[in-house]
Amino acid sequence: MTTATTRTTGPSGATVRTPLRTEWLAIRGRVHAPVVHTGRRPGAVAPAGGPTLVAGVAGALTDALSTADLVVASELRRGRAVIPSHASPLVAGALRRAGLPVHHGPVVTTDRIVDDPAGRAALA
Repeated sequence: MTTATTRTTGPSGATVRTPLRTEWLAIRGRVHAPVVHTGRRPGAVAPAGGPTLVAGVAGALTDALSTADLVVASELRRGRAVIPSHASPLVAGALRRAGLPVHHGPVVTTDRIVDDPAGRAALA
């Protein structure tokens, strides 16, 4: 099930997407952009045009991340595929100047939750 606000994009043209319903419930009405619950299926959070932000609990592979920290992907990794994000240093810098806790680095995506320590260490 997909749930969205009445607008298709926010003031900046951005859409916030949440894989889990609990994530959608936690942030809806708290941001100045539409929030869409996409589900966890592969490709669910693919952008439909304009900037796309993914908000969620994620699965941090390091203890360096804290609740409410932001992660700006320098690249997306899925298997052997790597997609760089050339604008990410500018986004991370702008967020830091706004006083937000930002981490800038690669983000890994998988088809399943990786909860075993060896699997998480391999991805990290």
